[in-house]
Amino acid sequence: MVSNGIDFKLYVPAKNSFLVGRNTIEKPSENKLENLRPQHFLEALLVRPLEPDEKVILENFTDEDNAFYILHVVHQSGSGQLQLVRTIWFNRVDLRLARQILLDSAGNILTDARYSNWRDFDGVAFPKHIEINRPHDEYAVVLEVQKMDINKGISDDKFVLEQPAGTKLQRVGLTIPAPASKGNPPK
Repeated sequence: MVSNGIDFKLYVPAKNSFLVGRNTIEKPSENKLENLRPQHFLEALLVRPLEPDEKVILENFTDEDNAFYILHVVHQSGSGQLQLVRTIWFNRVDLRLARQILLDSAGNILTDARYSNWRDFDGVAFPKHIEINRPHDEYAVVLEVQKMDINKGISDDKFVLEQPAGTKLQRVGLTIPAPASKGNPPK
C-alpha cells in the first residue's frame, strides 16, 4: 500500500487485485477489503502524543489475570462536556504499550490496536505482532513484522506502486457521476 496523502494504491496478491481510491471513506463498502485505508495503519503504528487540550485519567487495571495501566485521554469540548478520545494501555510488568483504542465523537470504537511480542530492531523496541480491529469498517488486520530497518534512507521509488500486469483494477470509494445524455445539461 502506498499513499500520497489524498489517494492510495493497494496490491492484494491473494485476490490478484489492485485497488485505488481516496484515503477518506465516503461510504463504507460491504466488501471489507475496500474499507482498508492508509491512515488506519498509521494511527495504529504511530501512537500520537497528547494534544495540549487533552487531559489524562490514569487507571490501574489489575486482577488475577491482568496488570495494566490505562490512560484515558479526554478532551473538553467548547460546551465544557468531557469526551473520551482514546485509551492507551501499558503492561504493568514491562511498561510496554499493549493496546490503544481510538474513539469517535459518539464514543464508538474506531480502532482497537493490540501490540505484543516486542523485539529489538536496530536498538529500538517495537512490537512484532500487531492486531488492528476496525469494528465500524467491519474488518481486522494482523501485522507480523519480519524485518525492520530503523532510520535508513528511503528512496522515492519505495513510495511508488504500479499495477502489476494481469491484475484486476478496482476503484474503491469513488463516486463516478453518470455521463450526461446528449442535449441535456448535467445537473
